[in-house]
Amino acid sequence: MLGLAMVSISVVVGSGSVLLMNKLDRVALSTSTPKPTCERLLENIHKTPSASKNIRVDKKYILDVYHVKGDQISGPQKKTVPVNLRELQNDLESQKLIWDYFVSIIPSEKRVPLTEYRIFTDGSGNKTGYNHISFTLNGEDVSETWALEIDLADYQDLKSVSDVLVHEFAHMLTLNVHQIDVRTSPTDCQFYADDSQCSSKDSYLNRFFIRFWKWNLYDEWKTITSQADKSAVERELTSFYQSHPQDFVREYAATAPREDIADSWTYFVMTPKPAGNTVAEEKILFFYEIPELVDLRSQIRSRICKYYNMPE
Repeated sequence: MLGLAMVSISVVVGSGSVLLMNKLDRVALSTSTPKPTCERLLENIHKTPSASKNIRVDKKYILDVYHVKGDQISGPQKKTVPVNLRELQNDLESQKLIWDYFVSIIPSEKRVPLTEYRIFTDGSGNKTGYNHISFTLNGEDVSETWALEIDLADYQDLKSVSDVLVHEFAHMLTLNVHQIDVRTSPTDCQFYADDSQCSSKDSYLNRFFIRFWKWNLYDEWKTITSQADKSAVERELTSFYQSHPQDFVREYAATAPREDIADSWTYFVMTPKPAGNTVAEEKILFFYEIPELVDLRSQIRSRICKYYNMPE
């Protein structure tokens, strides 16, 4: 257990490239049943790949940082970047459009305390978004602050960033102060824990982990990800996914339980209800068992369709 002095804990979670279409999407493409206009819009948005601006960099660069207060952003504070990234850095119109879209589709009461909105790039086709989370303990009080990061090199239009925003919101939904036991270290945690966080017993992530990971995937995944060689981890995670293709909605979901629940949430929000014929589809159906999440799905879908002036 952590003591009662003021303590800060920082966590970073990200979303992978959305360039690849997986098997669930391919099945949906072949479906010929007519769909309502709003549902068709959502499926088309979900299948829109991220852009490929052919930007290559040697590391991740933060381009611009905005201060967030409620729905409003101010700034940006510009960072020092290589010459080939200045066009992205100066594309303030796209940066602000993405933010306005995010606050339009995610209900304000469901958003975490965001203090910064950051534009970054690690080159085309790599990470498309991140969340930075900081928890602070001060006696009995626990506070949290978040920063949302979006890679502008993978942005073409709002449709291309929709899945990224829904995925990043999933981390806000599953890793916030009400879902994480901030006072318990991962080594002392009795429930699902990664290197930096301990999930609460009844958290969405712990319930998801117990059903889909604990008894059949976790030991194999833990052995892979415990290696010091990052290249070996990446290779073996690819093999891990290829050994369990029916268990994940896409390859990136196999990189960690918290990414699996975020990707499954994205499919829950953006695609029709599946039949449950695979473990991947069962993971999507998991959210249908939780009434408040079914209601939240309806709100987000309605807001997206309203943004595009599509009838529900």
